[in-house]
Amino acid sequence: MPRESLVDAVVAYLRTEIGSGAWPIGSRIPSDAELMAAADAGRNTVREAIQALVQAGMLVRKPSKGTYVTAATPLSDLLESTGRRDVLELRLAVDATAAALAAIRRTDEDADGLRRLLAARAAAFEAADLDERARADTALHAEIVRISGNSFFADIYDSSAGVLHETVLDDVRDEASHRHDDHADLVAAIVAGRRDDASAAVTRILAPLVFGEAARAGAIVPD
Repeated sequence: MPRESLVDAVVAYLRTEIGSGAWPIGSRIPSDAELMAAADAGRNTVREAIQALVQAGMLVRKPSKGTYVTAATPLSDLLESTGRRDVLELRLAVDATAAALAAIRRTDEDADGLRRLLAARAAAFEAADLDERARADTALHAEIVRISGNSFFADIYDSSAGVLHETVLDDVRDEASHRHDDHADLVAAIVAGRRDDASAAVTRILAPLVFGEAARAGAIVPD
């Protein structure tokens, strides 16, 4: 059996145990050795399967303590079943905090990378390819999340890449969504270590989308 199929089989086994309640949320899953015996799989296969569920937001590793159940459903499944407004609100919360953290934790190498991604985003918006616009925009924001150093934020982006791409794809159809000045301010604030300014720049970028979507949905939007 191909290695990918072996890993998928162990992932399915782990998900079944979690979904059935055998391993409730908050509980520690069995050791690698126990899982190897239960799933009839090798150590590397078991570890790859566990990592897949860590990235899906269902498991979390705690150093020196073990691996614990955090959710019964993959984050990507939850996001795919939610509406655009919910995804945008999640992005605003995550991206604003991630930007502030990135301003504190960025390295000189990170700063150079952000400048390159900002330039690539600007170039993409000069072209008519909407997919390229969405990829360039997502790449910049995902890199900021990575620089933040928060592994859970990174897992959210990794697990929901498809959903986020579709959401961004809707946004970049509008030329007004370019917002290059705001993105330039965002990168400049992170590079300079100005966390409040970095968070505020994200809010300027995403809040119009969030509250515009809320208005279209008929929700009450504050003045």
